[in-house]
Amino acid sequence: MQINQIAKIFALYQTGNYKKFLEENSSLKPKKGNIVNSKGEVLGTHNGLYYYTIGQRKCLGISYKVPLFVIGFNATKNEVIVGEESELYTKEFLVNEVNLLLVDKIEDGMDAKVKTRYSAKEYDAKLYNCNNRIKVIFNEPQKAITPGQSAVFYIDDIVLRWRKNSMIQIPDFFKQLLIKEYGEILFSKIVDGLSVKRKTTFRVNTLKSNVEEIRSKLDFLHIKYSTISWLEFAFVLEEDYPIQSLDIYKEGKIYLQSLSSMLPAIFLNPNDRENILDMCSAPGR
Repeated sequence: MQINQIAKIFALYQTGNYKKFLEENSSLKPKKGNIVNSKGEVLGTHNGLYYYTIGQRKCLGISYKVPLFVIGFNATKNEVIVGEESELYTKEFLVNEVNLLLVDKIEDGMDAKVKTRYSAKEYDAKLYNCNNRIKVIFNEPQKAITPGQSAVFYIDDIVLRWRKNSMIQIPDFFKQLLIKEYGEILFSKIVDGLSVKRKTTFRVNTLKSNVEEIRSKLDFLHIKYSTISWLEFAFVLEEDYPIQSLDIYKEGKIYLQSLSSMLPAIFLNPNDRENILDMCSAPGR
């Protein structure tokens, strides 16, 4: 297999057209089933559960007296479950794989703010222990809480819990393609390299902040970090921490950036009013 063929597969995956990607590169094929409401009444049919997501309204292919949304799935019966918008809201859910950062345990009834999506706001809730899991009960019902998502607990600006990243998993079909092209030994080295958890690095936006302010914020939150000798406004996190949750990130005072991406500006050392054409962006970004 040529490099451009591998790139084509990755490009298809990164376009977001995961349905076509799965159908063309795995044994997964569309399987028709029923679309039902919460009472079990059949309202229509679907071509595969993986075509739908919780909260989806468009492209359901059914007409009804009120707008309908995907509210769940019954994998055993191969059914998509739909309902009215009010049925998307819930006040509580359970969290598995709990990883506490700054506390040893959750006290029953602890007040916290909880976020269930990267782009979502945090909402007030209470936390309870429940058979090695944490039960979250929101003060107000929240929309489209979906199984498989991570939840983050906050007290003020401090993160109490964050789900660890899992090791990289390569689809079997792609694994076979890489082995065929590069052989078992080089393939193992590729996997080993991809499996290494890289440290988060970022730099200070000197138009909005300075090194001293960022150091002070990280020290206050007891976040472990190191600095770079050859770039005074670059930082390396020495622990797994969701830096995007901090105000200094949300306010644009820091940029997430790999160290290698910081090098070109240093090497080029552009003069005032000098134009530089950056042609190194990844496809689709």
